[in-house]
Amino acid sequence: MLLSLELLLRVTLKMPILWAGFPVALMTSLALAAFITLIGCLPAKGEKAGFIITAVLLELCTIWFLMAYFTEDSYKVFMQPAMIFQGAGNVVTGFGAQVKNVFTAGFGRIALYHVPVILYLVLGLRFFRFRMEKRLPVAALLLAVTVACIGLGNVFSQTTEALKAAYSEEYRYDTAVRSFGLAQALSLELRRGTGNGNE
Repeated sequence: MLLSLELLLRVTLKMPILWAGFPVALMTSLALAAFITLIGCLPAKGEKAGFIITAVLLELCTIWFLMAYFTEDSYKVFMQPAMIFQGAGNVVTGFGAQVKNVFTAGFGRIALYHVPVILYLVLGLRFFRFRMEKRLPVAALLLAVTVACIGLGNVFSQTTEALKAAYSEEYRYDTAVRSFGLAQALSLELRRGTGNGNE
């Protein structure tokens, strides 16, 4: 489902859906999906609690992808979390002034980005129907998948000189999103904690 959000972001912004960094985006999406499912497996309250927690986390991911879409569509750049939340360059004010336009002209996009969450709400509960004694083995498997996908994503990020540069010495948040996908770019931003990846 998270890979579908990555592809939706690229399609709605008229970016190529097959690009050099696709394997990185794929591995990061799988890692994030496995990690979210892992969190959903942990509550002792059972399947309904896990279902709700996973749905909330998926909705938060959807909101972040929508914010990325609307900021890039308006300002032609993917803006770092710090720039959005701190209001650098009048982003928050400018974005706030467009809220009405976003919900009218952009309602179709909002609905489209919510298709994966809606599908999860309709179909997802069956994935949490396993007995408590199976919870720990499932969680261990999901943790292993998460770690493996992160490792593979890091390997794939080094496959070309352009990707290597975008991943390391020439890192910029906007370039990272375009090169590796939104999830990996956010991961890089959090790990670097630079706050100036677009400067």
